[in-house]
Amino acid sequence: MLGTDCGSALPTRLRQAGLEVIRRKGWLVERWATAPRFTHDYVRDLLAYFASVAPGYALPDADQAYWRELRERPDRLIDDPDFCYREFFVVAVCRI
Repeated sequence: MLGTDCGSALPTRLRQAGLEVIRRKGWLVERWATAPRFTHDYVRDLLAYFASVAPGYALPDADQAYWRELRERPDRLIDDPDFCYREFFVVAVCRI
């Protein structure tokens, strides 16, 4: 499964699948406050997921407290005037 963090691994996976990678390009996309509704909702759901799995990790108490608070009030982070969400996209051109 590729997942949301596979960008830089994409050319390797394509090569392993038998394709010849001709060129690849990556670029960073930044989404700053005030986040559009679709970004706000996506990041809120992403934070909810991370907060739900945090108790299963051996994190310091302060980190666990941070994730608990974020689970209860995710908008606190997303609505911050300095909020920034970054994504990295990769396009790979291949041939068989």
